[in-house]
Amino acid sequence: MKRKILFLSGLAVLVVGTVGAWNFFYFPYNHYLRLHVLANSDRVYDQQLKLAVRDKMISVITPILAGAENAEEARVLAEAHLEELTQAAQEVVQSHGYDYSVTAEIGNFDFPDRQYDQLFLPAGNYQALRVRIGEAAGHNWWCVLYPPLCLASDGKNLTTVPQENPQTRFFLVDLWEKFHSEDSGPNTETLASGV
Repeated sequence: MKRKILFLSGLAVLVVGTVGAWNFFYFPYNHYLRLHVLANSDRVYDQQLKLAVRDKMISVITPILAGAENAEEARVLAEAHLEELTQAAQEVVQSHGYDYSVTAEIGNFDFPDRQYDQLFLPAGNYQALRVRIGEAAGHNWWCVLYPPLCLASDGKNLTTVPQENPQTRFFLVDLWEKFHSEDSGPNTETLASGV
């Protein structure tokens, strides 16, 4: 029994280490182009302004990226329209009565873990369109531009509603539980049906 527990513990460490190494070395971070909007501050009106800029960015960039067949094409298209994107964001800021500066840039930036419906993106360095409003010292907002997971509907309803508590499951644990539950005794349905 002690050997079995030791073996399973070692196997668990090996699996967790392998999964972590896969995410670190092999996760295709460059297959995504993300949008990252940073608010001037955490004041309510700055956070509301950030959301208005977000809506504008999505409505402007969606048709630009419509023909992109991969993240690199999306990045090139976004880079080619940086001036237009910056100007659109600046117009939103000014239309709300603020004189904050706005900068838009394409680069690689660190992002935390994020769950988007059925897509989980591990923490890592992703290519992104980053829009900085004023001091860019407030809470930020992000989504995935390519593949398109943050499409706006008239700048309001966004499809990127993250799950609050995503469930983490481990294949080997599930397999062990299945094996163990099957080994717990005869299947009464099978016996009753005569199979």
